[in-house]
Amino acid sequence: MMSQSGCECVSCDARLRGRLLSVGQTLTAGFGFKAKGLSGSLTIALLLNATLVFNPSSFYKRAPAYNLSGHWQRDDELLGLANALPTEDLLKACPNSCYDTIILTSSSRPNSGLSTWWQQHGANMTGVVSRLRTGRRHLMVLKPPNGSIMYHGHTMPFVAGYAFTEDFFRNAWLRGSIARRDVWPLFRPGYLNVALHVRNGDRLPGRSYERAMLANLPDLWYEAAISSIERALLSKTPRENIQMHVVAFGSGVGKGLKFLPNASGEPSELPNFLKQSRGVASHKISLDGDFRVDLSHMARADVLVAAASSFSLLAMALTRSIVIGPHEPDAAGSLIDRTRAQRCYCWNARQTTTGSASQLERCVISAMASCAGHA
Repeated sequence: MMSQSGCECVSCDARLRGRLLSVGQTLTAGFGFKAKGLSGSLTIALLLNATLVFNPSSFYKRAPAYNLSGHWQRDDELLGLANALPTEDLLKACPNSCYDTIILTSSSRPNSGLSTWWQQHGANMTGVVSRLRTGRRHLMVLKPPNGSIMYHGHTMPFVAGYAFTEDFFRNAWLRGSIARRDVWPLFRPGYLNVALHVRNGDRLPGRSYERAMLANLPDLWYEAAISSIERALLSKTPRENIQMHVVAFGSGVGKGLKFLPNASGEPSELPNFLKQSRGVASHKISLDGDFRVDLSHMARADVLVAAASSFSLLAMALTRSIVIGPHEPDAAGSLIDRTRAQRCYCWNARQTTTGSASQLERCVISAMASCAGHA
């Protein structure tokens, strides 16, 4: 093999030195779930002390019913992953003789957690990696056995939260062109801007994920979150001085919405609730918006009210503001950075009682004092 100093290898991008990991990145899903799959691949690379090679055309591959544009360069404006990671195109431009290729095999369902996946495959992979010599290029290619498809056409080995990768995603988002525009047309300057992610679009009767309807959150859940924010503000601000602006985001996921749906697909009462709420100065309903703009608004909000959703989870990883969500505290601490979750995350129980409502209010008051307060 020609040495790295050989003239043939001089053209290789500097990011292609050391250990590289190539993982299948096709996942037929919404953008939030794709990002969780990428987080899983980045976690594998971290555990193997390697740099993940990114395949933008596979990652952004458009599927029916999801709102990717079909042009990966446009979709990549959100996170700028093609600049944050070395790409398959860079690798193809580097002659094969300039690196050693090591095939790693695994078999797993995308919903497998990190611990399950690592118990199955970690020992073998770390054993292989420990024998690699330093000072050379090594490309580790993770493949399923016999070249078979891992799971329903998906080649990402597993999805994961952002406990180990949120800094990577946040920094990528801040460098992306959408965040750098610093224009948030749905928000009001000088107001406490609250983003509600009403994730009910395709988990409805007759839709592709009807079986997941139990994950939808009822109007009362969102109303409890807004009421807790209002009471927290009243604890330190006269009512006449409260300036809260709420934006509710809904998406039909490929099937345009005519109204904001509730958990069962009927017209939501949230618009009427927001209109009548004394603590809400103004509100907007955003339906079927550009996923890049919606996600950036959620990440920039002063308070994010998150759904049980992969899209919401990515917004939770990007934001540094207060988050109210349906995940119990221990679960939230495994999905995003645990220390930040302890300061900024408030659990809104699905079955709200007087006790849980007061607990949520106390949590929001505490978060307002200790959390960053803005993205």
